[in-house]
Amino acid sequence: MSHFAADLGPYFLAVLVATVLFAVLRPKAGEPASHRQEPPMWVKGLCLSLAVGAVTYLFGLMAGSSLQAEETCVSESGRAPDTRLESIDRGYLPLTNTCEWADGSTYEMVPGWVNPALLGCAAFAALCLSIPVRAVKARTGGRPG
Repeated sequence: MSHFAADLGPYFLAVLVATVLFAVLRPKAGEPASHRQEPPMWVKGLCLSLAVGAVTYLFGLMAGSSLQAEETCVSESGRAPDTRLESIDRGYLPLTNTCEWADGSTYEMVPGWVNPALLGCAAFAALCLSIPVRAVKARTGGRPG
């Protein structure tokens, strides 16, 4: 049952994030069309990059996580169950979940695309945030404060 919950976790979170984004970014019902103001494109891009980044991070965080971490390491790596697992190292930035065996071999349970995707989401969020900063600088003539 724990594997079933771990497999559905990222999808549940994705649906939750999409629902929140829809609620925040949709036009308000009952307002006249002339009073409706669409959020700027940089806000939509920022929300999208944060949502995709959050789902990706949680997907990577849950990769290989279970109550029986040793069994997960052995089953996902395809090694024989009688091999001696030395340690399991977890890191949160960048995401890692590495199984190390006594013979020196390792297996990374976090998919290889997760950390580059997180970096891409962070770069896109920074790009979106740079748009209003540039607009403020242009209005003030580049003067601080």
